[in-house]
Amino acid sequence: ATAFGTTVLGTMMALLAERCAGQRVQGPLRVIALLPIITPPFVVGLGLILLFGRAGIVNQFLEYAFDITPTRWFYGVQGILIAQLFAFTPIAFMIMRGVVQGLAPSLEEAAQILHADRKQTFFTVTLPLLKPGLANAFLVGFIESIADFGNPVVVGGQFSVLSTDIFFAIVGAQFDQGRAATLAWILTLFALGVFALQRGLLGKQNYTTVSGKGDSGIPMPLPDGLRRTLNTVVYPWLAFTLVVYLFAFIGGFVQTWGRDYTFTLKHFETAF
Repeated sequence: ATAFGTTVLGTMMALLAERCAGQRVQGPLRVIALLPIITPPFVVGLGLILLFGRAGIVNQFLEYAFDITPTRWFYGVQGILIAQLFAFTPIAFMIMRGVVQGLAPSLEEAAQILHADRKQTFFTVTLPLLKPGLANAFLVGFIESIADFGNPVVVGGQFSVLSTDIFFAIVGAQFDQGRAATLAWILTLFALGVFALQRGLLGKQNYTTVSGKGDSGIPMPLPDGLRRTLNTVVYPWLAFTLVVYLFAFIGGFVQTWGRDYTFTLKHFETAF
C-alpha cells in the first residue's frame, strides 16, 4: 500500500511540477514536496500524533462538535501507512521528476501530428514511457516501507512489523538472535522478490529513441481532466504537509498539548 501510494503521489507531483505549474510555483512546490526527506522522520510522526493522536486536534474537535469520545484509532497500521506516505513520497517524486524531464517531446508531437488528441497522446505515448520510472519508484517505496523502523516505533502502537520485531528480538528481554536472523531473512526475501518481479516486467523492454539520443522540443500540455485531477490531489497534499510540520513545531511552545495551550518556552529551556 505504501509503495503504490507513494508511486501515485510522486508521479502526480512530478507531472504537476514539470508540465503544469508556472515558474513562480515550481520552486515552492519542489521545496515542500521534498521537505519530509530533508527533516528527520520522527518530526512527521510527531506532527501526525499532535493532529490525530488521542489528545490531537482532530479528536478534540470531534469530541467538542459531535461528542465523539477520543480514541487511539491513529496508532496502528493506518498511522504507519499515513506516516510512510509522507516520508517516502519525496523519493518517488525525485525518481519520477527525472523520468518526466527525460521524456522525448518529439514522440508526443508525432502522435499529435497523426491526429491523436492530448488525452490519447498521454495514455498511449507519455504514460507507457513512464513505466520504468513507475517500476523503480514502486520498488524503492516497497523496500523503504518494509525496512522502515522510525515510523512504526512512533505511530505503530501494538501493530508490529518485521523491522521492529528484529530490533526487539535483539535488544529486548527475549534476546533471541536466531529469531532476529530468521526475520531478517524473511525481510530480505520480500525485497528480493519485488526486485525480481520488477526486473522480470521491464527486463526485455526498451524505452528509448531509435538513435538513443535525447531531443529538444516543447513538452505537450497535459489533458485538461488530468491537470484538474493533479491540482485537486497534489495541492491539498502539500498543504497537509505544511500543516503537519506546523503542528510539529507549535507543540514545543505550549504548556501541555491537549490540555493547556498556554504559550511557554520552558521546553526549550529544558532542552538547551
